Amino acid sequence: MKNFIDRVHLPNGQIEKLNKLEKLYLIAKDLNKKEPVQFAIFGKPSAPVYQPIIDAQKTYWQQLDNSLPIVYGELQGEDEYRARMAKALTRQYQTPVEKDDVVFTSGGRIAIQAASYLIRSLCANKYVVTTNLFYPDHTGISYSSDDQHNLLLIDVEKEMSSVTSDNLRATLDGIDKDNIGAFVFCDPNNPMGNIVGKEEWLKIIPILEQYENSIVLLDEAYAEMVFDELHQSLFSLASEQLRERIILLRSGTKGFSASGERMAILVSRNQSFINKIVEYHASNLVHSPKSAQHA
Repeated sequence: MKNFIDRVHLPNGQIEKLNKLEKLYLIAKDLNKKEPVQFAIFGKPSAPVYQPIIDAQKTYWQQLDNSLPIVYGELQGEDEYRARMAKALTRQYQTPVEKDDVVFTSGGRIAIQAASYLIRSLCANKYVVTTNLFYPDHTGISYSSDDQHNLLLIDVEKEMSSVTSDNLRATLDGIDKDNIGAFVFCDPNNPMGNIVGKEEWLKIIPILEQYENSIVLLDEAYAEMVFDELHQSLFSLASEQLRERIILLRSGTKGFSASGERMAILVSRNQSFINKIVEYHASNLVHSPKSAQHA
């Protein structure tokens, strides 16, 4: 496209360069003026919003006291709601999740970027292993730059299938274990929509256990959108040793057809991981999404 501007002027006069995803979105919007464009760059839910979400929103706004300020919340999320989420996750995954393992954040993209910040901080100059058909944010792209992880891609494109123990092992063959910083698994996969399944996870787990210093980001933003019993989570199946290195990502809104409300959950038993995620919040968000007014 000729004369496309790749920089934006902010209200404070600062000029910021757009990243690749932002450029693509703006180009598509411009093309849409001339002929219809199918926007697949961001999730566009089509089902009706879940009624309890509407009721909760009404309750929130109705309970606001105009004699009190709306203050910043906790960086990790309010204790009461993290405790509720930990209880729900413990029930779903059949493995203990504690309140302090949970971080609320502003949507899946921010959750991925917080995890990417963690990976860049702890695993600089090391490979991040993921599939060669991946959600763009899994490359570690931030809002402010086009920097990305050093990707080591699992070849699944020809079969259009999910990651398997065989193609994972083939990808890692010949690479020094110390050069692998992290694994990123999206299950159900975005954009392919497939799942790994219990049988294959049980074959993959022994491989991951060999990489004792690597981080495992498990993106399960679409976990509610599997309508059979085939989806089994790595978080449930993993050994205790492996589970300590997993960062679990869940959407708080996608399954309710309310993704525009921007809420996600990160879960980790590793306190150093949680500290880095909260550090990202402190620098970028000020606080996590709030579910109630706290004076």
